[in-house]
Amino acid sequence: MYAFGQSVRFGIARVNWLIEVAQISCLMMESSLVFAVIRRPNSHMIQRLGLALILIISSLAPTLAADSIGFQTATTQTPTALEIVERFIQAVGGRDAWLKTKTQYAAGTLEVIGSDNKITVEIYAKAPNLGLTIMKMGNNIISRFGFDGKKGWIQTQEGKIQDVPPEKQAGQKRDSDLYKYLHFKEHFPDSKVIGIKEVEGAKAYLIEATPAGEKFPELLYFDVRTGFLLLRDTGHEDGEGKRTVDLVYSYDYGEVDGIKLPLRLRILQGDTTILAKLTNVKNNLPMDDAIFSPVVSK
Repeated sequence: MYAFGQSVRFGIARVNWLIEVAQISCLMMESSLVFAVIRRPNSHMIQRLGLALILIISSLAPTLAADSIGFQTATTQTPTALEIVERFIQAVGGRDAWLKTKTQYAAGTLEVIGSDNKITVEIYAKAPNLGLTIMKMGNNIISRFGFDGKKGWIQTQEGKIQDVPPEKQAGQKRDSDLYKYLHFKEHFPDSKVIGIKEVEGAKAYLIEATPAGEKFPELLYFDVRTGFLLLRDTGHEDGEGKRTVDLVYSYDYGEVDGIKLPLRLRILQGDTTILAKLTNVKNNLPMDDAIFSPVVSK
């Protein structure tokens, strides 16, 4: 059994699983569990990957044909940020259908490029803003973290429970909102369209959206043709004036129980690349609020 706080060898690489809660950041999303190729792993990376998957689940909605949402690629007038987000909502089902989804569950796998190690994840989400992610290596739970509606927390393999730092709580609350994009104006009161950029050959509207109460904006790329979210960039300037690399690419939007969502993610954090794949998604399963709190040993 691998324990956080230990140094574990995978082949020739050495991984330090030290929990550094002060570095936990809510992305959605988006980054990684620690494996052999990660030089300085910490709970920041674990947290962000789970939240990235939670974010995917939180953006599910009954499907509507993407080509029917009415993008005018030849128009001389660029739509506003709110119009682009509204088209995204329509692309994945529309507001009314979205609000009918009260809970979402997903299971999947995570793989770090350059490593043979894989983990499995289970993600639970419940309206309005409850979230839980469980990560396993083999049959061993290596991390649990979530948002109980009031605060974010992380629980190590040994059962130690720590709260997400106060400065990160707002971000985790935002990313745990099952209807995040329906509440876009509330979460991102300052947003604007920068222009049209290319994302892996596809034209995309680029929105710069600054979260409420935060300094650094997120960059959101929405496909001009389909309306889908292609890329989320949550990088920001570090202490040396350089922009950090925190990217989440979404692929293979597919229908699951009448809902369209990206079934694959490619996550770039620094020089690390993680591939995430959802293999089982279910909606409106019964979920007790109690599961979104840490497990306390008796």
